[in-house]
Amino acid sequence: MQRKMIGLRAAAAFAVAMALGFGALEVNDARAHDEKDPRHMAMESLSKNMEELSRSLRQNPPGDADHARAAELFDVANRMPALFETPNPGENQNRAKPEIWSDWAGFSAKIDESRDATTTLAAALKADDPTAWSSALQTVGRSCADCHRPYRTPAANNDASRRTAQATPTPSF
Repeated sequence: MQRKMIGLRAAAAFAVAMALGFGALEVNDARAHDEKDPRHMAMESLSKNMEELSRSLRQNPPGDADHARAAELFDVANRMPALFETPNPGENQNRAKPEIWSDWAGFSAKIDESRDATTTLAAALKADDPTAWSSALQTVGRSCADCHRPYRTPAANNDASRRTAQATPTPSF
């Protein structure tokens, strides 16, 4: 059990690093976004739920709140095609690259990977297996990163905290 908890802690640290490097620090750029931008709100939701889920699982077995967070991750993944259905309007400055629309098939494949990962996470949380929770949480974090790399522009604000979070090494398991 001790070994499983160490693996879970490492996975949780990875998930938080992924969320911070690829989402939570998006808050620094909030002034550049319309507060009511549904895409931005969805990304904030993903980041918040990943961070809270990984923090919770470091301390306790999954509870109702964790299942609700996993369901929200799945819900946002399901809404992605509609959120990105139309290209960026000129007045809405966000970090979505034009490649989303020029490579819709590739972008859609990334969304499918995210849906699959969030489905696996929800199932893993029902098991009494910290290793499964850890693995599933890592997979969700990787699916976010795998989409952000080709389809999101780098942040304009490269302050020290952002560079530190993005430079956080991936733990080996």
